[in-house]
Amino acid sequence: MLYAKIRIKEEMGYMTKYRVGIIGCGWVSTGHMNGYRGVPETEVVAAADVNVERLEKFSAEWGIKKVYTDYTAMLQKEQIDIVSICTWPSLHCKITMEAAKWGVKAILCEKPIALGMVDANKMIEACNRVNCKLVVNHQRRFESRYVKSKELMHNGEIGRLLKMEVHQGHLFTDDHGIDLLRFFAADVPARYVMGQVDWQNRRCSRYGHNVEDSAMGYIKFENDIEGYVLAGRISDEQLNYSMVLRGTEGLIEISGGNYPAKSFVRVLNSRTLGWRAFQVEDGLLGTPRKEIMGSPTIEYYWIKAWQRQAESIVSYVENNGEHVCSGYQALKDLEIIAALFESSRLRKVVHFPLPPEVDEPLELMEKTHHVQVD
Repeated sequence: MLYAKIRIKEEMGYMTKYRVGIIGCGWVSTGHMNGYRGVPETEVVAAADVNVERLEKFSAEWGIKKVYTDYTAMLQKEQIDIVSICTWPSLHCKITMEAAKWGVKAILCEKPIALGMVDANKMIEACNRVNCKLVVNHQRRFESRYVKSKELMHNGEIGRLLKMEVHQGHLFTDDHGIDLLRFFAADVPARYVMGQVDWQNRRCSRYGHNVEDSAMGYIKFENDIEGYVLAGRISDEQLNYSMVLRGTEGLIEISGGNYPAKSFVRVLNSRTLGWRAFQVEDGLLGTPRKEIMGSPTIEYYWIKAWQRQAESIVSYVENNGEHVCSGYQALKDLEIIAALFESSRLRKVVHFPLPPEVDEPLELMEKTHHVQVD
């Protein structure tokens, strides 16, 4: 629908070009760039990173002429409309609040939204004060495999949804799994959770801070749908973001990970007489084990999902309304994660709303492992 509107604007000669600035030029910024490059209404005009070598590699690869080692200087000089914040989580709050001061129209911040609910609320409030649209990059909500699965569910393929299961990376820093559970549960509030978090070895870290070794959680939503999550070392990287949706009349399996597959969605119910598979790729880019910014990794990007995310931001700016990946939605993800850590610490079910002292999952993890076991 948005592309149709864009073509009409092009033909009539009045297309708005939104100036985009990238803050943080690590590997995830490649996904952001691919998204913006697929939307004619956006143009990446500047990039900022404190690492000069990384900044130079990124700007050379993408042909970005305006580069800064100070993101504030970029915001001051470049009249940015949309900012992508691709830094470590500890910097999200500070950079978001600074960007909001300079009149940007929208911010696409990497997940998780912040290290704790206090900072997340500060970000949301700062953006609301100046009518800046805050979006958090849970782009998997735009991936065809999950969109198709939700369509199948709504079409009655598995009856009424009862239970969901998801695998993900570390619970705190890789919260796509929690967000997908909320996505399929229609974003209704969680009623209570029960969690178990292991950080016994205290050797696991990502993005400049410690994370749990393993975690598992149970979430009861207000609409009585149940969600289960396995994260960290008790999961499997190749299963990341794999899901099973169980309903009253069947189930849907969704293949996860950034790997190609013969089929990404399949359905089993009383009418299928076996599994019925759906091929729903989003367009791959790159090859396995390509060097990105000097680090070997897997560069399978689901391009259409990133483009749809960028499209949605343009629509959000122009039409207001709500956004499925708003800062408010990301805050709800963070609240569930904090509640799972608190449940592990207290060894009991934790109900919502959370008390004010339950804020940063990392602090709760520390408290968990300071408790003496009888």
